[in-house]
Amino acid sequence: RMRVATGLAAQGADPAMQFARIDAEIGRLDGLVSDLLDLSRLAPGAPPPAREPLDLQTLVERSLTDARFEAEPLGKRVEWAAPPDAGAEHRITGDAHWVSAAIENVVRNALRHTAPGSAVTLQLTAEEGGHALRVRDAGPGVPQDELQRIFEPFHRVAGQAMSDGAGLGLAIAARAMAAHGGRIEARNLPGAGPDAAPVGLEVTLWWPAADGGTTARSDAAFSPG
Repeated sequence: RMRVATGLAAQGADPAMQFARIDAEIGRLDGLVSDLLDLSRLAPGAPPPAREPLDLQTLVERSLTDARFEAEPLGKRVEWAAPPDAGAEHRITGDAHWVSAAIENVVRNALRHTAPGSAVTLQLTAEEGGHALRVRDAGPGVPQDELQRIFEPFHRVAGQAMSDGAGLGLAIAARAMAAHGGRIEARNLPGAGPDAAPVGLEVTLWWPAADGGTTARSDAAFSPG
C-alpha cells in the first residue's frame, strides 16, 4: 500500500493524501513490529517477568482511561463497576507492564468486535486461589472449534472482517498470563433459545493471588483449569 501511494504521488496524485496514507501504513508497521517484539520477549525460554506486589484493581482502572478514549470515536463504550466483593484486596505478584499489556490487549480486541453503540464490560472478582477479570463484548462471538485458537499468533477467525489488528494481541495476552502462572480462556455468551447465535464473547483472565492462598470466592467462580 505504501508503494501504491508513492507511485500515485509520483504520477501527480494529491501528495497530501498520499503522504497521509503512507503515514497510516507506517503506523501499522510500527504496531506490528512492537507486537512481534512483545511476543518474542514472552517466548518460552525468555527471561521471566519482574516479580513485585501489584494491586490488580488499580491496573485495571488505569487501563480504562485509554480504552474509553479509543472507544468514544467508534461509538462504543467501556463499562466498569467496582468489584462486588467490597473490601477484598486484589493482590497479585508480577510485572505491571505485562499485566497491563494483557488487560489492554483483551479489551482492545473486545472493542474491535463489539457492535457499534454497544459496550464492552469489565468485571473483577476475587475467587478461590486468585483473581479473575472478565471482559465481555457484544460482537458475533467465535466458532466453538476456534475458541482456543484465537490465542495463537496471527490467527484470524474465519468469516470475520479484516481489521487493523495483525492477530497478535490475544497471543501476547496469553503469553503474559502464562508467564505469571495465570490462565486465559474464552467462551461465547449464549443468546436466548437453544439454537440462538452468540450475543458476544467473554474472555476471562485469571491470576493467582499474591500469597498463593485463598481469597473470597464469588458466586460466579472461575476455574483456572
